[in-house]
Amino acid sequence: MKHETAVTFIGCLFIAIGCNTSDALLGSGDAGPAEGAVTTGADAAGRAPGVEPSDALLGSGDAGPAEEAVTTGADAAGHAPDGGVEPSDAGGDGAPPFDGSPSLPVLATFEFVVNGVIQTPMSCPSYDWEFPFPSSVQVDAGFAQCGPPCPGVASALLINTGPVAIAYIAATSWAVGAHYAPGVLTGDQYQLAGVLDPGDQVDITSVFEGAITALLGSSEPFSYPDASYASDEGTIPWPGGVSGSNGSAQMWVAQMWVAYQTQMRCGAVAQVW
Repeated sequence: MKHETAVTFIGCLFIAIGCNTSDALLGSGDAGPAEGAVTTGADAAGRAPGVEPSDALLGSGDAGPAEEAVTTGADAAGHAPDGGVEPSDAGGDGAPPFDGSPSLPVLATFEFVVNGVIQTPMSCPSYDWEFPFPSSVQVDAGFAQCGPPCPGVASALLINTGPVAIAYIAATSWAVGAHYAPGVLTGDQYQLAGVLDPGDQVDITSVFEGAITALLGSSEPFSYPDASYASDEGTIPWPGGVSGSNGSAQMWVAQMWVAYQTQMRCGAVAQVW
């Protein structure tokens, strides 16, 4: 039937006798008029006359207008009348192929806010969570820290901005070689510990003085894995009695450092977990 349709169309195109433009090849959608098309005995869409709808070439969707097209035996969508490639042969429903890449993990995220200003970590080659000291706060000369409380620090906050709980311990002093766990107090003076649910915050002004500021822990990592090594992140077994594990047996930890001296920025930091 497709061969007969092509012959009928060619007869109308060159002989132009008895062609009725109301009889057209029907696609599955409406085809717009061809712009600049040669229409000799065919309608403006290049459809052959004298063909019943049941004999039409059926496309899979609406075809747009053919620009500067000479239609000789093909439908308005450019499908060949016989032996051509139908839309079903062209590669599926148009969805992009699955490339096999693994999905990125959920991250634990937080903000460190001093005097109402969100602090941004420095770009250090081996550390993800080193912050410059707030420029509005004056620190003592030399290597002395500023407090606590630091003069000029009206507030220092940790805010959980992510989808999972974050345990924390914030302290003024940290014993070298000791192993601290987020959410667990050790009994030393000037310590705060607990668990922040998503959206919660804690004021650590009373223990903030720069250098190692807090150790955070979560059931999800604090940054995406990449080629670089961050020595201020790691994992520990989930501490007993600390909520927010989501069933995880391990805790991802991130150690915050605030460089209270310019020469200490991106410098070596002892791990305290």
